[in-house]
Amino acid sequence: MTDDDCQNPLYPQDAGLTVPEMEAVARAGSMERAQSPGELICIVDNTSSDAVPVITHDLAHSYQELMDYRHANVIADDAPWTYWTLSDVWAASQPPLLPPSPGPPPPDGWNWQARVNPYGISEPDIWSPMITAPGYTYVVQIDPSVVLLASPGFETRLLFTGGLPWVSGAHLSDVYVGEVVAPWVASQLHHVTFNGGYNDVGGVLLEQITDPIPVGINASRGLLVSFVVQAGVVGGRQTEPGWALRLQAGNHAADLDKSGAGWTPGTWASVGVLTVDGFYVAGTSATSELDAGDYLLGNGSTRALAFSGKASRHGQSRASADRRLEPPRTVSSGHAGSRQLWRPGGDPHRR
Repeated sequence: MTDDDCQNPLYPQDAGLTVPEMEAVARAGSMERAQSPGELICIVDNTSSDAVPVITHDLAHSYQELMDYRHANVIADDAPWTYWTLSDVWAASQPPLLPPSPGPPPPDGWNWQARVNPYGISEPDIWSPMITAPGYTYVVQIDPSVVLLASPGFETRLLFTGGLPWVSGAHLSDVYVGEVVAPWVASQLHHVTFNGGYNDVGGVLLEQITDPIPVGINASRGLLVSFVVQAGVVGGRQTEPGWALRLQAGNHAADLDKSGAGWTPGTWASVGVLTVDGFYVAGTSATSELDAGDYLLGNGSTRALAFSGKASRHGQSRASADRRLEPPRTVSSGHAGSRQLWRPGGDPHRR
């Protein structure tokens, strides 16, 4: 042996070995490299030798299966061939990997959290004095399976349908919205106003957007919307997957528990409410702390976030948000004066 250990590739593992022993180790290493220079890939089914040893995986393919593969790939029966190939050679023959999808952008501005007819226009499909009765409380429960955006925004508003041009307008009062904690039970209900008042879609025709409330609603377990019909006709949906309706005589809109006796299942899936919307500001803690799956799959935060707090600290004020709004659209009410419906730029509502 030489004192120059750089000339000996087995040093220091061969310290104390005799020359014949060192030669035997070298031969064994050479044979191992010749038989398996690294990870091998079975080109028949893309199995890696690192996952299943070659000697084991060889039993997975019959002679006929291998011959069929040769013929399908125009390999002559007498041509040298093995169905194992180097992983680098195999990788070079594979199609390039596509970059991962960036996913949906975080919500910004007004976005639907839930709406009827989510693949079309959110509008009633039934108008009849028989579907609503004055003096009754109606509650609509929206199942989390049909929620479009579960995480809470900074504000919440609702789109209601009213009366028809040839029928007196709908009059509602005591509209509440909240998150579900158990079937037909809300953890908290938030009072919603129309044009600054707690009463009614006063004779407005077709539809009315409520005033936004400075509270985000967590819809991961569903939503409850309740209101009292004072007079007139309210449109509804005959069938709507994931939406359900109950009613009871009297004013019970503010009751958190609407699961008990006295509540009657509605004939239709929904009346009155068409959409529940949340206002979001991209890049703020209300959205950036959640990933895209939280927005779409119902895993949102349980916090209710006020717009005036975190959003304003990110340069987003209520006034700057309002600058996104287009001029108001006027809808004739059939009475003296008119009602105005705001339509934000990029607003999800049609028309």
